[in-house]
Amino acid sequence: MLGLVFADHETQESYIKESLEWIIVRPAALTDVEYTGSYQHGYSTEGKTVTNIISRADAADFMLKQFSE
Repeated sequence: MLGLVFADHETQESYIKESLEWIIVRPAALTDVEYTGSYQHGYSTEGKTVTNIISRADAADFMLKQFSE
């Protein structure tokens, strides 16, 4: 069902990867829940459950950390 979506993501990423430095962040459904500092990143289909929500504060925290690492 999501095959076309993932194929489109790969196309988008190929354009982005042509630049010298890049970070792709695709948070799931954003919520207004308070900052927790506890979240997962990356994508794996090996026996893990996927959490479809993340607070805006946690997504922002993750993105800001990418600039400092």
